[in-house]
Amino acid sequence: MGNIFMEFFTTRIRVQLSVIKPDSTDAITVHGVKKDNYLLQIMQQARCNQELEFETTSTSWGESVTSINGLRAESSKREYWALLDGTTGNFLPLGVSSYQPSDGEHIVFELRKW
Repeated sequence: MGNIFMEFFTTRIRVQLSVIKPDSTDAITVHGVKKDNYLLQIMQQARCNQELEFETTSTSWGESVTSINGLRAESSKREYWALLDGTTGNFLPLGVSSYQPSDGEHIVFELRKW
């Protein structure tokens, strides 16, 4: 009973995710996210809701996004998925497996070249 009680009172947040591709932008809002979830867990929740499709690869720094909604970052073309603050446009300080968004935060995934 204690776990059910704790689950009921768990703080929930919403996070907006945008995917900027060369020809379009996709935007979704993920509701009911547990406050302490990492960005990767939020992405997994969006995938379960069939709102987002993505692939990652494991690195020594954590998970790295390699594909979003069917668009793969091609290392031969020097492409990568940048994780940006949707308000400031600045890079997020951590990756998807370490970053914990706050309520109402807007996160942008943008395919870029390095």
